[in-house]
Amino acid sequence: MRAYRLLTTLLAPVAQWHLHRRRQGVPPNFSKPNFRGGKSAAKTPQKPSFSPENRPIWLHCASAGEVVAAQPLIEALLAANHPLVVSLWSPNGAIKLQQLFGEQVPWVWLPWDTPRAMERLVDLIQPAQLWIMETEIWPHMLLAAHQAGVPITYVNGRLTDNTLRAPRWLQAAYRAGLQQVNKVLARGEPDAERFEKLGVPAERIQVAGNLKWLAAAQLMEQPPLPLRSTPHHLLASIYRDEAEQFLPLLAERRLEIPWVLVPRRPEQDANTLARLARAAGLSTALIENDQQAAQSTADILIETRFGTLTRWMAGAEVVVMGGSFTPHGGHNFLEAAALGKPIILGPHMEDFEEETALFRHHNALIQAQTPENVLKALKEAPHQRGLNAQALLQQQQQAIWNHYAQALGLT
Repeated sequence: MRAYRLLTTLLAPVAQWHLHRRRQGVPPNFSKPNFRGGKSAAKTPQKPSFSPENRPIWLHCASAGEVVAAQPLIEALLAANHPLVVSLWSPNGAIKLQQLFGEQVPWVWLPWDTPRAMERLVDLIQPAQLWIMETEIWPHMLLAAHQAGVPITYVNGRLTDNTLRAPRWLQAAYRAGLQQVNKVLARGEPDAERFEKLGVPAERIQVAGNLKWLAAAQLMEQPPLPLRSTPHHLLASIYRDEAEQFLPLLAERRLEIPWVLVPRRPEQDANTLARLARAAGLSTALIENDQQAAQSTADILIETRFGTLTRWMAGAEVVVMGGSFTPHGGHNFLEAAALGKPIILGPHMEDFEEETALFRHHNALIQAQTPENVLKALKEAPHQRGLNAQALLQQQQQAIWNHYAQALGLT
């Protein structure tokens, strides 16, 4: 733990500068301190006026994916009129939270993980409980919350094997933090085993299922408005190294209908993917508004905006999930399942192993080993697979919600 404390302290100036740059342009909120441990460049935030008997739930989400997973929890807390505060790490998380809830949910930026910054954050929020979504292990945050007497729960908890392969000094810091955790509601058995290997006692761990099933299932009741009414195939949340494999193959084959590429990081990669597509001989359109999305006649449409993925899914003939054709661990495909879309995945679905195996067993998706196999599989992705996926999602959601509602006192 000493090595972690020293390193985070030494890196704090560089980390704060980097975080400030990334977070510029996101609208301010009720408390947006910069938490540098010294004088704040911004106006010092005021503590929220929560009474001691009605202190908030502090819900930490790293980015947009965690906000989506937390959506049913946030809705339940709002419906019960229970105060909550969300802390966020990335700008995409803040954008997604505001897309889903507008100004209903107060939020703060999570500071760099130094002892003083985390102690100040705990003092600012004055939480009754801390709920941490998924994979976030910030040792000083965990220690600060524990020292303030705040019970800590991991929600939809998941860990990858990469966490267990971290350097010894970092694993020691993880263990020191995780020993303070009161409860882990793990996504699956493998995740529960990894938390136990990192020092959480087995009696504090429950397997509750994947909350993202619930968030995705809501799309069945309120499907998004499609961005395009004419047929298209979708490469969803694709990384640059994956696009480099797909684009030459698409150029070799006559494109009967256009492909839409939604980059995992639109603000960083959209222009690069457009250059790659044009170099391959494909006509290309950068999509910056809904009118372009609906009317473009290019071979390849590349989305430049964040937060439009489900609207592209809603009109797609087939959804090919990026993040799974090179070793990125895969992405959440449950939203495509909720919309009844035929789904094709690549071989690298390590972060969604259980879900992938379950859907394959029920003939609810195709897993292709290469981009070449994806193009062959397009003819093998009938509408029935999408219906199978939708039915499977619907069957699972209620049991998962019951687990979480009971464990978190939301019944």
